Amino acid sequence: MRETILLQDLKTDSFSSTILKKAQSLTGITNLNLDTKSNKLSFDYATHNAYEGLRILLKDLGYAFVEGSSDMYK
Repeated sequence: MRETILLQDLKTDSFSSTILKKAQSLTGITNLNLDTKSNKLSFDYATHNAYEGLRILLKDLGYAFVEGSSDMYK
């Protein structure tokens, strides 16, 4: 499934590089695209667990989802 979320506090391309490197290592997360101008991260996920793993990884890195930006919990 495809998802696009807004991230808080995305500041520079070096931050986006870190996010992409870490997220690409997660099983079940593919086709990552990070737009630093709009603070949007788009990705495909295979399972709910993969999605949650990415959410936790981003939170641990200091980049929380903007509340309500994901359709996953609506």
